[in-house]
Amino acid sequence: MALWSSSPLSPRRTARAKAIPVTLPNLLRIKDLLNGSGANDYQSVQVYECDTTDMDGCLNPVAKGVSLVGLKQRVHEILAGSGGGNGLVYKFATNTGPLTQNEMAFMDGL
Repeated sequence: MALWSSSPLSPRRTARAKAIPVTLPNLLRIKDLLNGSGANDYQSVQVYECDTTDMDGCLNPVAKGVSLVGLKQRVHEILAGSGGGNGLVYKFATNTGPLTQNEMAFMDGL
């Protein structure tokens, strides 16, 4: 009597055995988190996504390409501003303008 499925990503439970967790290889690198998917909208980074939304839906995760804004870009936008808005540096230098929620969260993390 087999206690396990033949697929290493979808172990089956039986009354006498517990499922063994499967560790998948990393898809994201530090470089991806810092730089994001790049300035090009056609570039993407790979992340895992659950195959279904059922209770056991993550037994067979699949790789999916997504756009990702990197940490460098996020910090730059908060400090220098983006979309015509002023950033923290300008607001502190001129003592003008209310802080956004992102700017306040950034300051709380320092």
